[in-house]
Amino acid sequence: MPDEEEHIPQLITLEEASGLIKSQDSIWVGSALGIPSTFLDELANRYEELTNVTILGHNFINYYNILVDPKFGEAFHAISFYESSPFSSLSYKTNNLEYIKKPNGPYSKTICEKYNINVIIVEVCPPDKNGICNLGVNGRAITPYLNKCEGITTKIAIINALLLPSYDNKEPVSLPLSDFDFCCISKHPVLKKAEI
Repeated sequence: MPDEEEHIPQLITLEEASGLIKSQDSIWVGSALGIPSTFLDELANRYEELTNVTILGHNFINYYNILVDPKFGEAFHAISFYESSPFSSLSYKTNNLEYIKKPNGPYSKTICEKYNINVIIVEVCPPDKNGICNLGVNGRAITPYLNKCEGITTKIAIINALLLPSYDNKEPVSLPLSDFDFCCISKHPVLKKAEI
């Protein structure tokens, strides 16, 4: 019996990816350096037309305008499950970023159910010869588990050739590109300079 043809995600621009987000969406953006900063910058441009979009991630270590500029406060609210962000005090003052301790019970299941995540958009390394995308340094195992949760309607991979792969033999740190509905190409430095 021949193998079924593998799903190939639709290639779109970052602007088109941000256009897929609707008011009231709950978005998982990954962890640390795998959080798609260029997508968040593009999404921030829609702040006048969106309301109550929740952005969830593990360890926001980059500089993100969407989290520190008060003008984005009505459109976007971010939740981090890691408490030591370098911009915590500034972000907290704008009320755009909330820290919540790691949920009790199965981490990913609790996040999915409690926060009704319906979109996953994460930065990934380019796929290997088998179509597998590493989630990058500090990519964590959370995203592969959330990927299996019910209620996810949109999955977007931001492919960045400058994202260094993660090597963790204990937990899954990769996903097949075919698991995503859409993909974008965004070759950019993974660490952004603060615009303070």
